[in-house]
Parts: sequence; C-alpha cells; structure tokens
Amino acid sequence: MKEIFVYYLLFLIVFTMHEFEEVLFLTKWLNKNGNILKNKFRKRPINKIVKEMDEVKFGLIVLEEYLLLLGSLIYVVLTDKNIIFVGVVIGYTFHIIVHIIQALVAKKYIPGLSTGIISGGISIYIAYKMINLYAYHFIDIVEATFIIFSVIVLNLLICHFVVNKLFERNDQI
Repeated sequence: MKEIFVYYLLFLIVFTMHEFEEVLFLTKWLNKNGNILKNKFRKRPINKIVKEMDEVKFGLIVLEEYLLLLGSLIYVVLTDKNIIFVGVVIGYTFHIIVHIIQALVAKKYIPGLSTGIISGGISIYIAYKMINLYAYHFIDIVEATFIIFSVIVLNLLICHFVVNKLFERNDQI
C-alpha cells in the first residue's frame, strides 16, 4: 500500500507542477503568440478560446481540474478502484501528447511543455508500475483510459463554456 500511495503523491506533485507552469505563463504566451494559433487553426473553436482567455479564467479552470483530480484520488483510495487511477494517469499522458503536438504545430515552445515532458515520463512510469502490480487486462486499461480521457475533454469544454458565460454576465453588470 505504501508503494501505491507514493504513486498517488508523485502524480499529484507532477500534475501540480505542470498546471502551475501553465497558470503562470500561458495567458502571457497567448497574448504574444495567439496569432500563430489563429493562423494555423482558422475557423476552429481554439481561436475563440485563445481570444477570450485571461489569467483569472484560466486559473479557475485549473482550480476546477485540480479539485476534480483530488476528488478522483479520494474516491480511488476509498474504493481501491486503482484502474480509475491508471485511466487518469494515462489520460493525463494523452493531454501531454497534445501539448507536444501543439508545440510542433506552433514551431515554438509553449508553456507547460517542459513540465509536461517530465510529468508525462513520470506518468508513463506510474502507469507501467500500476498495470504490472495489478496485472490489469489490456481491455480494462483501454476502457478506463477512454472513459477518463473523455471525461477530461468534456470537463475542459464545459469549464471553458461556464467560465466564459460567467465573465460575460459580469461584464454586462
């Protein structure tokens, strides 16, 4: 059990480091480099997200993601459903792959890339150790990862929508 607890803590630490880098630098980067993304992704929803993002909105989204992760980890610890944790870790790793693709498309360093690469490597190690420890079947891993990654993407879309609507109403008052 101590080994698993270390994996939980290690993942929480690397997740926090990655998100902290994004919170500190992403909106400034978008203000300077948003036109790169707009030109690469014409007529795509990312343009609206880039245009409307600021530190407060992004910070609220990251806070919600962090609370969701903490809630998930508490659930996993209380229920011992570690396959969910494996799905979270692998889903997060896909999120890091998206960052790498973004940097390649932009042909530029993007905030979160360095901590993403470090945390992605650690996440792969954690997933590998957990899969071997519990001898999960491939189909169970794929199912858990698909469900968790779908939740991550849906949650992000909802967060962007809610935060923009929330601040849209505050601007009208």
